[in-house]
Amino acid sequence: MYYIKLTNGDDLVCDLKPNPKADYTTVINPMKMQTYPAMSDKGLVETLTLTAWLHPYSDDNSVRINKQNILTVTPASKGLITFYKRQLSVFLQHEKALSQREWEIKEKHERFNRRVSKEKMNEILDQLADLDDFDLPRDPKKLN
Repeated sequence: MYYIKLTNGDDLVCDLKPNPKADYTTVINPMKMQTYPAMSDKGLVETLTLTAWLHPYSDDNSVRINKQNILTVTPASKGLITFYKRQLSVFLQHEKALSQREWEIKEKHERFNRRVSKEKMNEILDQLADLDDFDLPRDPKKLN
């Protein structure tokens, strides 16, 4: 687990898959670090949040970063690793729940569309049945 500082100012915590022969490094499950001031019993303190770095723009859990965009790489502290693992677990559970909910919504939508189509078909069949009630001449010349 590593802390990475990028040239754009982003601070990441992630696993690394270095590629010494390439001009990029692959980061795995990157989470962006952000600190915010908060009041506590002891006064003003900084709190740390970790959020999925490129989500929802990408569903990939690994991303290539050009080495020129990396300022610093250092092993993460034990406390940061513990916090990261907890936050990643929460994110993955939330992601799984969202994915399940998305499928449920799609399924309901498809059932609704099928029902609407079936209702429209029944309406057309009713209209056709109503036409049978009329005694139309079979000879097209008599229609005029």
